[in-house]
Amino acid sequence: MQFNKMGKTCCCTLEQGTAIIGTLCIIESIFTVIANSFWISSTISNAEQIKLTEQYYNLYIVLASIGIVSGVVSFILGCLLVYGSTIRNHRYILPWLWCSYVSLVLLAAAGGMELFNVIVYGGVLGVGNFFLTVIIIIIQTYFISVVSRFVTELKAEPDN
Repeated sequence: MQFNKMGKTCCCTLEQGTAIIGTLCIIESIFTVIANSFWISSTISNAEQIKLTEQYYNLYIVLASIGIVSGVVSFILGCLLVYGSTIRNHRYILPWLWCSYVSLVLLAAAGGMELFNVIVYGGVLGVGNFFLTVIIIIIQTYFISVVSRFVTELKAEPDN
């Protein structure tokens, strides 16, 4: 069976595109960890000033902690993606791909909930959140397609 190799994406090869996507994932995860760390710090230090009830205080801390954990996992997966594209081994790339499929499903669910909120409750903020979710889904789908094509190309090589 002969594969039709699509060796380029935008303006670079699939290997370079995959490495760039991994680098962007690493940068995003660093920002996520820093932002959530600041969120926890400001919530703890300004709890009296912002007058949070204990329920919301705990919720803010838990949500920021989840953000930090997801940022660390994203950092590890991004490193695996860059490393796998550099050594051309699809086994290092697959964890990022699987996690991206799961996040795409979760993003679609979040977009559906935003659309439901816009239809039922209205509001400009909900429309903005919905369109932001749609844009993120489009970008994530493109990233998945680039990495998936690169994995297919690697699997077609005789030494992989």
